[in-house]
Amino acid sequence: MERKAYSSLLVIDSDDRNNAQSVQNTGNQAEYQPWNNFVIRTPDRLLTGEPKSIRLSSIRFPWAIPNINAQTNKMDIVITPPGGPAQVVQVDLSPDLNQILTPQQIALYITQQTEDSGIVVSYDPTQQQFSFAAQGLVPNSVITFNAYNNVYGGAAPLNPQQYGNLPSLCHLLGLTPSQVFVGKTSSGSALNIVGSFTNCLYTNYVDIASTKLNQYRTIADGSSINQTSRTLITRLYCANETSQSQVVYNDGVASIVPVGTYPFVIHRHFCEKSIRYATSSIGELDFQVYDQYGNLVQLPTQEYFSLDKINKVYPGFQMTFVVGE
Repeated sequence: MERKAYSSLLVIDSDDRNNAQSVQNTGNQAEYQPWNNFVIRTPDRLLTGEPKSIRLSSIRFPWAIPNINAQTNKMDIVITPPGGPAQVVQVDLSPDLNQILTPQQIALYITQQTEDSGIVVSYDPTQQQFSFAAQGLVPNSVITFNAYNNVYGGAAPLNPQQYGNLPSLCHLLGLTPSQVFVGKTSSGSALNIVGSFTNCLYTNYVDIASTKLNQYRTIADGSSINQTSRTLITRLYCANETSQSQVVYNDGVASIVPVGTYPFVIHRHFCEKSIRYATSSIGELDFQVYDQYGNLVQLPTQEYFSLDKINKVYPGFQMTFVVGE
């Protein structure tokens, strides 16, 4: 009778990054190690024996990544009449920073800041598109947008190359590069700009990586974006079990919203990658969580606990690995 290969389980909980075994730190910090880049270790070892291969078997990942964060909270609507000067209508969602907002909420909050300038933003849940309706324009006025990413792009508006490589509120709203940088010209006093399809997310997936777990591999991971070609464990897409938008209720009113614009839990089983390993034990493992742009997932601003302020931290995610002898 053929003997089946023996295996063991290695179970990891990202919340254990804050245990005393993983960090030697004191103080009132909300997290000792950041959720997007941490090391797990125990007083002895994570795994003993002679593991030859390690494969991710399942993951439980609460998706609570805000679509409105420090990279996606600001934009300008620029109205330039013939001969100028340009009118700049600023949009700043900083009061709603680190929030998961539905498209309907985003359209409402932007309109509250722009309607005095004659601009109303609406969202079509069927087509999943935002529209910008402007009234009271001087004929032949041009409407463009300034896109910002305050974390990686600085205080200046993004240029066309940056716009394709960095998240921004304009990108999240489905505005195309031509709409942002070239704009649209009104023939009369009204103009309507309709963006492209958008699922209204800051990132469509997360890449979970580990340098130590992949240290013995002989084939590197590849990617269509160079900066995400790293030591991957898996790429986890933001999708529920049906990969369809959901209906949510607010004060009894039903709304169709894209997946990811409300918190939910992803639970997946995997059989996609077996990682070569060659050592007598595993003492510690590092983990990183990257967004679709190849940067560590944006975290809420961390501050010290106080009686009148509650820090926001992302919920922990759990992984089960099958370790082959």
